[in-house]
Amino acid sequence: MAALLVPILIVLILGSGMLTLGYYSRLQAGNACSEIAARCAADAGMERALYEINTQISAGTWDEGNLPTGAEAFTESQSSFTYAVAKDASDNYSIVSTGTSGRFAKTVSATLKKSGLFDFAVFARESVLLHNSSVVDGFDLPPGQVVRVGTQSTIAGKIDLKNKAYIHGDIAVGVGGNPALVINDHGATITGNTYAMTEEQYLPAVTVPAGMAALPSSGTISGNTMISSDKKYDSINLGNSKKITIDGNVRLYITGDITLGNSAGIELVDEATNPDVNLTLYIGGDFEGKKGSNINNQTQDATKLRIYGLSTCESMIFKNGSDFYGVLYAPNADLVLHNSANIYGSIVAHSIDQKNSGAFYYDGALQQYDLDDFGVRLILNRWQEP
Repeated sequence: MAALLVPILIVLILGSGMLTLGYYSRLQAGNACSEIAARCAADAGMERALYEINTQISAGTWDEGNLPTGAEAFTESQSSFTYAVAKDASDNYSIVSTGTSGRFAKTVSATLKKSGLFDFAVFARESVLLHNSSVVDGFDLPPGQVVRVGTQSTIAGKIDLKNKAYIHGDIAVGVGGNPALVINDHGATITGNTYAMTEEQYLPAVTVPAGMAALPSSGTISGNTMISSDKKYDSINLGNSKKITIDGNVRLYITGDITLGNSAGIELVDEATNPDVNLTLYIGGDFEGKKGSNINNQTQDATKLRIYGLSTCESMIFKNGSDFYGVLYAPNADLVLHNSANIYGSIVAHSIDQKNSGAFYYDGALQQYDLDDFGVRLILNRWQEP
């Protein structure tokens, strides 16, 4: 009898041990699942916070005195998150998001930075073609920043750099693209890195402010004209050597085409004449500047001239007779630059073709964005888990 009890006792002991081991294994697995669910919930809270931030900025409802906070529960996973956006004394924004699942909680935090339409010196939705000896460089860059050329495309050869083109900075191609295929290098110099972006560049459609759209049209400008306040016109068709002078803080909405005849131009007075001079130009149609024409920003401050092409602006042809200081954002327009005049500022278009050996000089002051500037967002800068 005793001989029979010994094996039974051994089996009972082993079975009890296996049951205990199984119990703790299941408990450990459950804890691991809860911990993962808590981290996923924290990440979801971070994404929701960013969405709420940029929705409010885009809608014009951003309130510094009432920064976004939120909470949400996920019934299926029995997890939840809370998040809060904060701003410190140095005007830096951050998000703290905490996810919970069961008895586990995970917190992630991130600092944010402003991103706008003019983060690149040259950016195209499709192709960038820089001919022989073209230069892309920059000045007054924020610490740690480099000049960048980019395309949203992943198609082979969409960035075409001819012989002796010089890029003093980085080149970015579309998400998932292979820089070695997208960049067609015919003996160019690239001092920085080439890489694929991790998310698409934000290229929103241009909308004219409601107050500008509601203005009555003043017809067509064809001769010498002085403008010192907001105006709306059907078109501009300047005769040879005629000039539009901007003397004030002006917004100009042209619903149709702009044509500048030979040696005609749009000119901003210098700051000595008017320290408040500034031009924001909205173009509903196409733009053609004929031989020797120009948009002459005499302040030589790129932040004082902004040109926006609406979705119906599909072609822009420049034959500048002088250097261009300003920014141009026309995401649906094919931009052709014929002369070798230099551009100081930033260019964003559907395609960009620099025919002659001109230079692009990116102005670092363009990154001093305000949250109420068109196209500005807050994006992740640094992410950490305490």
